[in-house]
Amino acid sequence: PPRNPSYYPPYLTTDGLSKSERRNIAIFRLQCASYLHAHAGYKPSPLFDHPHFPFPERGCVSIHCRHQLNANERAPIDDTGHVLLDCPAHANARSELLQQLEEVLARCGLTRDDVASRLRLIRLLLGSPPEHMQQRLFHDPTAYRDILRATARFIKQVHATRWQRA
Repeated sequence: PPRNPSYYPPYLTTDGLSKSERRNIAIFRLQCASYLHAHAGYKPSPLFDHPHFPFPERGCVSIHCRHQLNANERAPIDDTGHVLLDCPAHANARSELLQQLEEVLARCGLTRDDVASRLRLIRLLLGSPPEHMQQRLFHDPTAYRDILRATARFIKQVHATRWQRA
């Protein structure tokens, strides 16, 4: 039977994305809050602040986040939102991502304020645009592809930053 694109999230059906761009987004989406934890093989690792915390509660591994803490504070939970929008270790890559996002949204007559919430912004960046924005985004044949490409580049930079080989 013919494939029905409405059954798939847009990042899988948007024309012009490479296999590696789709894979980067898919991995980040699938692992969500466990992005780093899955790469560490669910075993004790020096990447985490305390080996007895459940994996979804383990703090950010970035020294940038850890330097901002008081003695008794734990690092912020290392989830998708933290990596995409907050972690200072990825500030440069994030500023490129958000600049590209704003440029694409402007082409469609939208702004980041139109996204309306942090969760919707995360979903937009990871291939599930908010319904109230889809018509405008999909009217431009390359707009959403450009957002997804920017996200895939960001994720690739995150991986390179966090998984440097000794």
